[in-house]
Amino acid sequence: MDRTINNMQPHGVPSANRKPGRPRAIPPDLVPKILRLYDMGLGYRAIARELRGEGLSVDWSTVRRLVKTTIMRKVKEYKEHDEF
Repeated sequence: MDRTINNMQPHGVPSANRKPGRPRAIPPDLVPKILRLYDMGLGYRAIARELRGEGLSVDWSTVRRLVKTTIMRKVKEYKEHDEF
């Protein structure tokens, strides 16, 4: 049988137009907004509430993970740039 179910090829192989794994809960275009809200002093839970108000179902721990990884990435880039 050559039918595909839920965009999967036979034997559970994902089709070429989808990335494997779970889709991101927060779209990449919202990351700057989340970081701006965090810089303005909102906490993780308040940011998650704000996103829920816009119709995006996201948990506060997801917001925390995004903020922490983004900040750590910036610190790492700063340290690498500062070294001789």
